[in-house]
Amino acid sequence: MSRSKMLGTTSPTLNIPKLQIPRLDYINLNQINPVQDNVNGGIDEYRWGKNNPKEKDAIRMHEISFLNYGLLGAFPSIKVPNDFSANLDGQPFRYKKGTYITVDYAGRLRTLKNMVSLNKIVVVDKVPICDVSKSVLGNETEITAAVRERLWDAVITLSTGNNDWSVYNFISSGAEMIVDPYTKSIFTYFRDSMRKYGGSGLTLTNNNVINTLMGKMPTHPDLRRHRLDYDMKYKRYSKLTLESLLKLRQEMTKADLPATFIDNLGSIILESAKRGYFVGCDYTRKKDKWVRLKNTEKKVFPMSNGKVHKLYSEPHYFSFVEGLEKLLHVIKTSCPKKTGGYSSDSSSAKREIEMILLEADSLFSIIS
Repeated sequence: MSRSKMLGTTSPTLNIPKLQIPRLDYINLNQINPVQDNVNGGIDEYRWGKNNPKEKDAIRMHEISFLNYGLLGAFPSIKVPNDFSANLDGQPFRYKKGTYITVDYAGRLRTLKNMVSLNKIVVVDKVPICDVSKSVLGNETEITAAVRERLWDAVITLSTGNNDWSVYNFISSGAEMIVDPYTKSIFTYFRDSMRKYGGSGLTLTNNNVINTLMGKMPTHPDLRRHRLDYDMKYKRYSKLTLESLLKLRQEMTKADLPATFIDNLGSIILESAKRGYFVGCDYTRKKDKWVRLKNTEKKVFPMSNGKVHKLYSEPHYFSFVEGLEKLLHVIKTSCPKKTGGYSSDSSSAKREIEMILLEADSLFSIIS
């Protein structure tokens, strides 16, 4: 056996990537700044600087840590190659050449700077940084669109602490940072849809919007790989569905129409459009469980005239419109108010929707 194999080393001729090691340095605290808003959650939902309860809790924990243990790690940072302007905490900010931007520990940096300004703690020496400029910037000498995307990737990969990224943070900042035109258009459309149809009060939730657009919630690995499973040709179906669900949301109470029920409804509508028909089915109660009666399963509101219309064709779309209107009409008029409205449990919601579809099919068959 060769010595290299015995030692577990590999031949230098093999094409194995080298681990990039950051350079340790020490700088004055005022030479390092948090990363810009559009990288850190999006221009309207940046993750720090809003003084909300969640942020206050995170800052309180950071303060306790600094007072009890000091600074336990170096700030991963990149060196600014040239002056540029961007928003920081919702306000214009000038990043100066030669200063640093932290890629992680933004909350800790903000807390430390604030503590120093309030005389809660004294920094008697320079603070350590891990200079990751080479890893993030490569040989770039300007903050280009491609560099901003790499910076965003680094931030979401490294982000830690108590102020987690929401799905909106990922998608909103991705819409700002992603360079590939088609991927960017998808992230932008998702962000704009959440802005238009989601929010507080009698609106849809962001999860409602996402489930309606792609039938499920994206995983963190999907988001970090810039993957949202969506075909932009489906936009007019999505627009109609979101407008219809928002109208339904505004006409019914949250108790009668829980958010998780809408999640499942949006997902089923998408699945049905792609399949070419809705599926209705009956259930029976046996002991403490609901049992799906497979023999009652039925194609409801088919998007066909004997043969399924091609997805995205005019006949398919207008058949979809008709079927959606009928389904939502029955959901509104058949709400089980006496038992507290529709179910907030996901599996129960799916069952209720399939039973409603069977009811709707029967109702509109009689009418026609």
